[in-house]
Amino acid sequence: MRHRASSAFWRALLAAAAIGAAAAPGRAQEILWSRTYGDADAETAWAADNTADGGFVLFGYEDTASGDDFLLIKTDSEGNEEWSRTWGGGSTDWGFSVRQLPDQGFVVAGMFGTGSQIHDAYLARTDPQGNLQWSRQYGLPAVDERAHSVWPTADGGFVFVGQQRVGGVPFDSYDVWLVKTDASGNMEWDALYARESFGNDIGLAVQETTGGGYIIGGLTQSSDWACYLLRTDAIGNLVWANTYGGGSAGGECNDVLQTPDGGFVGTGCATPSGDCDVFLVRTDADGNTLWERNHGGGADDLGQSLRRLPDGGFAIAGQTGSEGAGGWDVYIVRTDAEGNALWTQTFGGESDDRGWQMLRTTDGHLAVAGWYASPGADWLDALLIKLNGRTPVFADGFESGDTSGWSATIP
Repeated sequence: MRHRASSAFWRALLAAAAIGAAAAPGRAQEILWSRTYGDADAETAWAADNTADGGFVLFGYEDTASGDDFLLIKTDSEGNEEWSRTWGGGSTDWGFSVRQLPDQGFVVAGMFGTGSQIHDAYLARTDPQGNLQWSRQYGLPAVDERAHSVWPTADGGFVFVGQQRVGGVPFDSYDVWLVKTDASGNMEWDALYARESFGNDIGLAVQETTGGGYIIGGLTQSSDWACYLLRTDAIGNLVWANTYGGGSAGGECNDVLQTPDGGFVGTGCATPSGDCDVFLVRTDADGNTLWERNHGGGADDLGQSLRRLPDGGFAIAGQTGSEGAGGWDVYIVRTDAEGNALWTQTFGGESDDRGWQMLRTTDGHLAVAGWYASPGADWLDALLIKLNGRTPVFADGFESGDTSGWSATIP
C-alpha cells in the first residue's frame, strides 16, 4: 500500500486550516504533516495508537473484491508507511480498536461478518510486524455481536466492550456487552447490561480502572437517548450507571478516560438544540456530574476520541458539519481543565473527511487518525495528521511561554 501527501491534498488541508483558525475561540495550531494511505479501493482508520518506537499504528478496513477486510498499518514517526497487513474472510470485517502491547505486538478488536447484517465480535493478536498470532470470534449463532473497544488488563489478558442483540423480532434490541479474556483470547466471563427492557444500549469504549474494575462509555436509546457511562467491578458486576447530556435527538459517549483524581471524562455528542454538539462531561468517581460542555455550531458536530493533556486540559478529535470546507471535516477541540474551548481546528475538503482517534505523540504534539475522501483521495483513504501540541494557546490568542508542564509520556 502506498501513502501520499499530494499537492491537491495539501491545498485542501491548508485551506481548511485557515477556515478553522478564523472560526476558533483561539488561534489554530500548525500542521506539522499529513499523510493518506490507500489505493483505488476504500481504506479507513477507525482506530490508532502510539508505538514504542515513536511511530503509529492504524486499524480499520480495506474494501476488496471479496468484501471488507481488516486493515492494519504501521508507520514511522513521520507517518511514512513501514508495512500494512490485510486479512479477513467474513462478509464485512471492520476494525474499531487497536492497542500496542508490551512485546510491541498489537491487540485489535472489531466485527467479523458471518451473514447478512450478522457479525461476531472479533479479537486478534499480532506480532510486532502485524502477523497474526491468534484470532477469536465471540457470539451466538445467527446473533449480531460487535466489539468496539479493547483494553489490555493488568493480569495480561484483555477486556472488550461492544453490543449483543437480544430478544426476538420485532422487539429485539442491543445490550452493552462486556467480555473478559485471558492472554490467548479465551473467554473468562461476559456480562450484559440493559438500562431498561426496551431500546438499544451499546458500549463504545472501555478502560480498566485504578484498583480493578472497568469504566464503559456508550449510548442508550431507552426512555431517553443519551451519553451512557457504566462502572463495574473486576468481575463485571455493575457498580453504577448514569446518563448525561442527551437532548431532543439523543446523545452518545464515544470515548471515556479515568482522570488522576479517580473520576472520569467522556466525549461524544449531545443535542441540546436539535443538532449534535461535541459533548464533554466530567464526573467524580461515583459518576456524579462535575460539569458538562458543548462545542460546535449550527449543524452536527461529534467528538470521537480524547486525550488528557499535561496541563489538565483535553484534546478531542471528531468531525464537524458546522465548520470547515464543506461536507464533514476533521474537527479538533482543545480545552482547558474545565472543558472550555481554547481553540478549534478543521481539516479536510468538500467531501467526507473525519477524525476518529486522538493521540499524544512522544514529542508532546498531537496526532489524529481518520479518513479522507476529498479531492486528492482515491475514493476513501486512511488519514493521519500531526499538529503542534506543545505550546498551549489560550482563548485570547496569546501563547503561554511556559512549556515546562508538557511531558513526552504517553498516558
